[in-house]
Amino acid sequence: MRSLYSLLNGLLAWLVLAPLASQAGPLPTRRLPATGQVAGSFYHSLLVRPDGSLYAWGGNGYGTLGNGTTTDSRTPVPVSQGLAPAGTRYVQVATGNTHSLALAADGTVYAWGRNKYGQLAGIHTFNYTPEPILPGAAPASTRYVQVAAGGDYSLGLTAEGTLYGWGHNIYGELGTGTIDAASAPVAVSQGAIPAGTRFVQVAAGTQHSLALAADGTLYAWGYNTSGQLGNGTISASSLTPVAVSQGTTRFVQIAAGAAHTLALAADGTLYAWGYNNMGQLGTGSTTDSKVPVAVSLGAAPVGTRFVQVSAGAYHSLAQAADGTLYSWGSNKDSQLGTGTTTNSLTPVAVSQGTTRFGQVVAGSASSLALAADGTVYVWGQNLYGQLGTGTTINSPTPVALAIPRATGYVQATAGGAHSLALLDNGSLYAWGTNSEGELGNNSTTQSLAAVAVSQGAIPAGTRFKQVSGGSFNSLALAADGTAYAWGFNNYGQLGNGTTTQSTVPVAVSQGAAPAGTRYVQLSAGLNFAYGLAADGTLYAWGYNTYGQLGTGTTTHSPAPVAVSQGAAPAGTRYVQVSGGGGHALALAADGTLYAWGYNNGGQLGNNSTAQRNAPVAVSQGAAPAGTRYVQVATGNNHSLALAADG
Repeated sequence: MRSLYSLLNGLLAWLVLAPLASQAGPLPTRRLPATGQVAGSFYHSLLVRPDGSLYAWGGNGYGTLGNGTTTDSRTPVPVSQGLAPAGTRYVQVATGNTHSLALAADGTVYAWGRNKYGQLAGIHTFNYTPEPILPGAAPASTRYVQVAAGGDYSLGLTAEGTLYGWGHNIYGELGTGTIDAASAPVAVSQGAIPAGTRFVQVAAGTQHSLALAADGTLYAWGYNTSGQLGNGTISASSLTPVAVSQGTTRFVQIAAGAAHTLALAADGTLYAWGYNNMGQLGTGSTTDSKVPVAVSLGAAPVGTRFVQVSAGAYHSLAQAADGTLYSWGSNKDSQLGTGTTTNSLTPVAVSQGTTRFGQVVAGSASSLALAADGTVYVWGQNLYGQLGTGTTINSPTPVALAIPRATGYVQATAGGAHSLALLDNGSLYAWGTNSEGELGNNSTTQSLAAVAVSQGAIPAGTRFKQVSGGSFNSLALAADGTAYAWGFNNYGQLGNGTTTQSTVPVAVSQGAAPAGTRYVQLSAGLNFAYGLAADGTLYAWGYNTYGQLGTGTTTHSPAPVAVSQGAAPAGTRYVQVSGGGGHALALAADGTLYAWGYNNGGQLGNNSTAQRNAPVAVSQGAAPAGTRYVQVATGNNHSLALAADG
């Protein structure tokens, strides 16, 4: 029999994080399981493919599919790039009632859908494509390792093992000690949690929340009218974390349903508590429980050890160590996958044939599973097309879902007289003029067809996620946040500390950036360049006669230097930058715009034509008061900005 880890190579992060959580230092960066990852809600479903790309299907009235429309889709469609840097690779997704969350490999959280209660932690009423969440009370350098989407709220677990929440909070689901909604991350209160506790997993139900500590202790907060907090009481709610009544049992995985909770113990036993009107606790009755009770084995053989659990609104799923999948609770929409619509008060086997699943997810009234080969299986309710089968007909047993596979180019950009393209496998191609080596193919011969960019200083196996073309030079951003450049370098625009031309990629040097700086976006201007770091700081290098490096001087720099604060408030965090002919435009996380450099045509937008050597605020002009922007672009001598309202 295959080992537990090979059977479940698609499991959630608890298999990765929990064994390491008691060690010193931050939690490890979340890794995407080899099979990818799925999530489902009442209206829609999300998938992260093994290559880190996103797909969505189902209801889309609030933009929950993230494809820039509000049109429902009965089959999987790619999620748009939105404000995520080109080539962003995702490692986890989560679905709320009408919102979606995605965690990128660099620890950034992106959100889209409805934002009525602040559940997107953004500046718009709706996001129709992914946008990064605002930092809120979390430090600008915060790296998340897991996200969870509740009914109309969100939770995030950081690499330090701390918890933040944002969105709806009338039932205390954010755990802040108040019932005030939050439009950006706020810290979960300590409550009954011992000082110094580090968490390794978080789960969000419709209106209650759970957090699993590194020592296997479980805490809960929020709505508690059915005992779903598991602390032996029934109350309206708890506004701060309380300890679950678990005795000496150590939990290793948790799941939250509409009003019930599931927990997997270290010995493979399942426990449940809370609302039980449909038998979702799996105890053989419909009696609620305000403390953890053991889930009956039902149809599972004696000695069965479970390794994964997931909670839907009123049904539950659990996978055994031998790969068999069991379900119980409501089956009104065939979400148990048994071929019937009969509820079950104890676990029954899902009709899976010989297929063995790597990850299972209970949606609101549907179920999803990923097979070892990455195939998605779905069953249950399909009213909004959330099964992705091309119909709105429920499925009583698991059916395989056809997911389009990405092929060809995923990003293209134009330089002065050359072009660059990024393939979906992370490789780079270029074509056009090449007098200065801007194609990066170790020659200066122009090419009328796409040629592969040479390896140069790039480590073997490097995958790229973004490219940017300058006048006679090129930039490329690797998936690990390293910047590379090639081509003309008379002013240091390659950023490698020299002014020597290179016909193959060279690494951009550290310069004034702190050791370990990871870039999330690059932008090439006319003989100068910018790098946006993961912490929202901007760096620049190259030509600076017009102050386009934003350093407060007109001194050229062959290596990265920090863009000065200028008129931007202290602590300003940038989310996008664009380099023009001799000026720059930068978008701050709060939706405001800053510009600097050449200004003979008013391209800085500050109601003057005076050159600026450091950031100045772009004027309101004809834009309505309070306008927030979501994207910027620069031409040779003009600037463009897209407002949040379109």
